[in-house]
Amino acid sequence: MSKTTLSYPEKILDSKFENGKVYYLVEWTKKSGGDVTWEPENHIDHRTDLIADYQKNKEMCDLFFQSNLKNKKQKVYGIARVSSTRQVAFTQGETSLVTQEEQIRQKCNEKGWHLVEVVHEIRSSFKIQKLQGLKYILNTIGHNGIIAVYDISRFARDFVGAINFLETTMKERNLTLYSVMEDVAYYGSSGRHVVRNLLSTAAFHSEILSEKIKHSVNMRKNKGHVFGPAPFGFKAEFNAERVRKFIKDKDEQKIIDFVVKEYEKELKTTKKRDVNFKTISDKLNKKNVLIRNKKPSAIFARGIVKKYHK
Repeated sequence: MSKTTLSYPEKILDSKFENGKVYYLVEWTKKSGGDVTWEPENHIDHRTDLIADYQKNKEMCDLFFQSNLKNKKQKVYGIARVSSTRQVAFTQGETSLVTQEEQIRQKCNEKGWHLVEVVHEIRSSFKIQKLQGLKYILNTIGHNGIIAVYDISRFARDFVGAINFLETTMKERNLTLYSVMEDVAYYGSSGRHVVRNLLSTAAFHSEILSEKIKHSVNMRKNKGHVFGPAPFGFKAEFNAERVRKFIKDKDEQKIIDFVVKEYEKELKTTKKRDVNFKTISDKLNKKNVLIRNKKPSAIFARGIVKKYHK
């Protein structure tokens, strides 16, 4: 249910992190329908009072639950992170989201810790303040607990930002960072020393990789390579010298010619400002034409005319 149809949230019952966004389970007032729906954070972020009450109540419930657990189990939130959506498709390999979560769960079972949730973060860790999954955990976990990661590089490659985060935000909340693969926690002089060295190494490897990529890109540019997806009407191919170039795509060029001709027909009976581009896109749809696996739209037709009509 959307923000526009339900204007009066009454209470927040739960939260989750999904597809890079925070969602709250909202109970709406009876005047608004009395429903319970999952809403993106930006739909109710104006109700800071409800969000604060939810976080306070959750922290109190967690403390009560933790105090009544046998053996005083530690409360743990896990983070499994990859840098891009392309990597999400990987289900095997030591850095896949699946493997990371499995290892975190296994380690928590071995240590007798209470694993509350494993958040999947899809973002580069070079700037720790941009990690939305980590932000969600902080708002959910409250105080006292462990944030577990597969290895230190999954937590951050931003050395300065990570150290500052560990020494301020996490220290103030009495939270501890734990890395599964290195089996080390940011606790005690020895643990802090090891984690700092690991963070420094992660940042170093990231910077070296970035330098190699930049060097490779510059070298290829100097040879005449083009980068990125080919604009409509063209396709990317490697020539005899193995240089990537954009060349005309005959099928797409035919679509461009069709759109331009239909536009010129429209101009014979209609003023330029009154041309209905949906009429042109509808004709393409009737021919079952696909624009790179998508149906043609009026916006597409307008863009073609703007670029190619003279």
